[in-house]
Amino acid sequence: MAGEELIPVLQDPNELMRLLERVQTIQPQRILEVGSLYGGTLLCWMRHFPGSVVVTVDLVPEGVAQHPVEKVRTARGEWPEYARMCRCELHALEGRSDDAKIIDMCSKFAPYDFIFIDGGHKYAEVQGDLEHYWPMLRKG
Repeated sequence: MAGEELIPVLQDPNELMRLLERVQTIQPQRILEVGSLYGGTLLCWMRHFPGSVVVTVDLVPEGVAQHPVEKVRTARGEWPEYARMCRCELHALEGRSDDAKIIDMCSKFAPYDFIFIDGGHKYAEVQGDLEHYWPMLRKG
């Protein structure tokens, strides 16, 4: 896809491929990603699950340490075009994943078939995301 070089994937390629193989077994139609940054994995979900509803939550670019704000903004500017090309319904929410308003907005699209949590990397942050978003995962 055009502009793909603007959207780096920051996951280990082997781990991501193994995860993708498992996720393909459920063919998710509703996906939530907490922590998208540039959107590399977000693009992966849209590409492999065309026509799905995809919701992403991440900090505003100014709040993302160690990443150039303009590079993050440029990458995120490409997301709507990828969603259009993959026939996905994309909802990009900017804010803290523990913000009650963000959690409420995410709940409006639940239940999700697949939730990818990759926001904060401290134990308390991950635990908080699991507590907030696990109830939005569909049964089974």
